[in-house]
Parts: sequence; structure tokens; C-alpha cells
Amino acid sequence: MLIIWISGCLELYESFRITDISLSPDGSKIMSCDSAGVVQIWNIPTGEEIFRCDGPIGTAFNIFQWSPDGKQFAIQNAWNEIVIYNSSSHKK
Repeated sequence: MLIIWISGCLELYESFRITDISLSPDGSKIMSCDSAGVVQIWNIPTGEEIFRCDGPIGTAFNIFQWSPDGKQFAIQNAWNEIVIYNSSSHKK
């Protein structure tokens, strides 16, 4: 379970075991990955889920990273494949 405190409101997100979290460079988004291979990004001010990437069952994402300017993020899966996404459009 991921618990996020946003603007005085406690939000609970059911999930498998969270394996990592990362805050965007500007502090407006939080990215998490879990043991089921799901990467999610939330808008911190609103608590809205703005991105979700479901990997194949049992696939863990090893690494995810924001670019220094926050305009892109990269996700690496268990097979060492790296996919780069645009942070605004969420397209590869």
C-alpha cells in the first residue's frame, strides 16, 4: 500500500509491495513501482494518477529515473530494456 499525504488529505493506494519511489525534479509528481511490475505517476497537488505502465505479470521494473529537467523519464525492465517517455504526453 502506498500512502500519500496531499493537501491535508490522506490517500491510500492498494498495490503490491512498493519497490521504489522517486520525486520529479520540480516536486510536482511522484513515481512508484511495485513488485507486480506496475509503474505509476501521480500529480502531487491533485492526487490524480497521471501515468500507469503495467508490465507482464511477474515482471519487475529495475530502474526508473527522471531527466534532470523533468521533461522525460526512463524505465528499465528486468530484461534491461529501457524505454524513454515524454513527461507531458506520456508517449514513448
